[in-house]
Amino acid sequence: MPRSFDVLYRQLEPSLELLEKKRKELRKKGVLKGGVISLILAVLLCFFFSTNTTLLFTLVIVSSIFIIWLSIYSQTGQLSKFYKQEIIARMVYAAHPSCSYQPEKGIAESLFVESGLSKGIPDRYHTEDLVQGKVDKTDFMFAEVHAEKRHVTTNGKGQTQTYYSTMFRGFLFVADFHKNFSGKTRVCRNSLLKICWEGERVKLENPEFEDKFDVYSSDSVEARYLLSPIMMEQLLKLNYSFSDSLIASFYDSKILIALPNNTDHFEPSIFRTNLNKEHIKEEFNTICRLINIIDVLNLNTRIWTKE
Repeated sequence: MPRSFDVLYRQLEPSLELLEKKRKELRKKGVLKGGVISLILAVLLCFFFSTNTTLLFTLVIVSSIFIIWLSIYSQTGQLSKFYKQEIIARMVYAAHPSCSYQPEKGIAESLFVESGLSKGIPDRYHTEDLVQGKVDKTDFMFAEVHAEKRHVTTNGKGQTQTYYSTMFRGFLFVADFHKNFSGKTRVCRNSLLKICWEGERVKLENPEFEDKFDVYSSDSVEARYLLSPIMMEQLLKLNYSFSDSLIASFYDSKILIALPNNTDHFEPSIFRTNLNKEHIKEEFNTICRLINIIDVLNLNTRIWTKE
């Protein structure tokens, strides 16, 4: 069980105060750097727009604001490294001592693709903030994932434009299910058009579950075995606790749960203070809720054994 947040916050306060000091130093550095670049740019603009003072003034002000903002933002990497090592890592350990935190690592793209949690292969895939651990008998890991699809359009002049759309962004949770699967079963959001990506649609006997999800599997008998009445109730409970957005996959002796979330977690702000207790508590609760998936789904209750 995680320790009291109030106790943890008191222990984090010296590091948070150091973080705030570092933030102000880096912000000041960014302002000075941006100011120098803006001054040089302003001198150059004077040569080109000296006869149009209104345009010159506008260009100098707009470009200076943008350059200074960009210069400050460029310092975020240094602040983020300190925040993750000194704050997030300690929160992860406090949530469960078995856990390790590797901010620069994540979950392999191959696992994300092969699980069938998303239709198609991403053209751009980024993952970070890997947490790994073991609760009782169950190994697990989770990380932030952002998978994107590339689109290319052509206008009437034959010019092409490339842009990316999000396939999935949020947390990907992976845990040992302690059973060797012969098939792949996916629990998708319910949709009016029952278009199967892969496998056949499996009808289940829980009306509430059927209202929330569509299940597809390459082995319908195995799917019904995995999605027992108890498991369906547990997945519904987990779904409601994560803003009614869960999708899941049973694949390669694992359960994979994708939890869409547009918030960029575990990142500090260089523009405002990071001492806000409620924000730190929210991040800690996010970590605890993800680890608690093991207990919500009763994954330590071994009703099967691997062959």
